[in-house]
Amino acid sequence: MLGHDVFRTVEHLARVCGGRRHRGGTHEGPAMQVEVPHLGNADVEAAQFRHEGAHDRPLLFEGPHVSQQDVELGRRDPHADHATRRRKVLAMHAYLASQVRDAEAPFLAAGVPLMARAAAALAEEVARLLPQQGSVLLLVGAGNNGGDALLAGAELARTGHRVHILPTSTRLHEEGLSAAVGAGATVEDADASARLARSCDVLVDGIVGTGSAGDPALRGAARAIVESVLPVIREPKHPLVVAVDLPSGVDPDDGTVPAPAVLPADLTVTFGAMKAGLLRPPARKYAGRIVVVDIGIGAELAKMEPAAHYKLAEAETA
Repeated sequence: MLGHDVFRTVEHLARVCGGRRHRGGTHEGPAMQVEVPHLGNADVEAAQFRHEGAHDRPLLFEGPHVSQQDVELGRRDPHADHATRRRKVLAMHAYLASQVRDAEAPFLAAGVPLMARAAAALAEEVARLLPQQGSVLLLVGAGNNGGDALLAGAELARTGHRVHILPTSTRLHEEGLSAAVGAGATVEDADASARLARSCDVLVDGIVGTGSAGDPALRGAARAIVESVLPVIREPKHPLVVAVDLPSGVDPDDGTVPAPAVLPADLTVTFGAMKAGLLRPPARKYAGRIVVVDIGIGAELAKMEPAAHYKLAEAETA
């Protein structure tokens, strides 16, 4: 189910809700790669940068044939040849968290399953990093970010992976939790966070998302769990970290990181549009490779003035 046809997975998730270890590279400012939007199995070649010489690679925007002025980066021809779909993007528009929420609003009001679309893409990206019957640890917060992680976890569990859920809040997205547990995922205690992180292949950071704009620092149980996992991430053999929409603890708008309790991501799967903060320091070094997933809100975003417009050279030196 986790093949090229993402929307078959989307349809299934909509009904439900209404790699191995890192061996090298660095988390201290790795080169970043941006892909637009969800290109299929060809993306897996980009994952190699995390394993060897990450800090020597340039920042790359890669995706379908997108002109410098094209704000609808999600538009692509599914029948285009491989070379066309992998053409470099020389410029990119980025948006504030509030703009993305405003763009989503009319689709949510119409019942469009945006969360299911996001979760399907997230599950596919995580699956590319996993061995057969791999192990995934979901760090899950209370909001929609946690819901995305849980629905993706449900899909991964259905396809044979071992999925463990580590709540960082007493509240979780109900439909997502039900789907994940129903598919075979297990809910774990915070006391086991370091052990679970050490034994998993991929750790998914679904604690907080764009709702944290203006006050992104983690607190309480979320902060304690991240602090317990951080030493594991710094070990020579550690799980790959995938951030849901953005690394928790990073401001999506200005890129500030007010507290040290942040998990540096190897891959950030961001939904709808590039978040302005992901390309700004100091957040840039926490984002890793960035995949911008088309969830179908491009028409609304096109009506808005982007918060930032990056050319390749500007993003490399930001």
